[in-house]
Amino acid sequence: MGNFFSIFGGNGSAAHCPSYVTVYRGCRFQGETLDLSFGEFKTSYLPPLIDSLKRGKIVNLNLFNNGIIDKVLADLKEALAQTPSLRILNLNLNDITNQGARVLAEILASNSSLERLLLTKNNIGDEGAKQLAVALRSNQTLKKLQLTSNKIGNEGAAALIQAAKDNPVLQELDLVGNPAGELAKVFRREQNAVSKRNPLCRPM
Repeated sequence: MGNFFSIFGGNGSAAHCPSYVTVYRGCRFQGETLDLSFGEFKTSYLPPLIDSLKRGKIVNLNLFNNGIIDKVLADLKEALAQTPSLRILNLNLNDITNQGARVLAEILASNSSLERLLLTKNNIGDEGAKQLAVALRSNQTLKKLQLTSNKIGNEGAAALIQAAKDNPVLQELDLVGNPAGELAKVFRREQNAVSKRNPLCRPM
């Protein structure tokens, strides 16, 4: 499979690692965490990653600064929507736009395991934010949505903030560093006030 190889299990032996779990060279796999950060995501990585997600082998998927674009999310949509195990998805510092946010919203509408979705420093604007807001109204597992330093204005921020307030599960929505700066600051102060009154609602 070219530059693919079987990941080693926790004891360093490939014999204890399912043969279908394959990733590209240079990745870090520890327990149920797959760290593909600081790399260049290629289409050849999709089949083994989709297989691993569907089989419930990944709990924490780190795609930080991996060159992820909207099309990659579209290719991963079915697996991410159906995975029974994924809790944390780190997509910080990629090139996800409103189109990718729409795909993520569709994933959130179907996924029943994801608890943290990290999207700092992408290119999501108001339209993408509104799509995510709609998804928050039906999703019952997400506890943290991080959208720091995107391109979200007042319209998108207002939709997200209202959806977050109406969602009984979501504990943290981070919008700091967006064009809707004042709205984000006010909401952050409100979140901090709630967390002080109720320790069980502290940001994650």
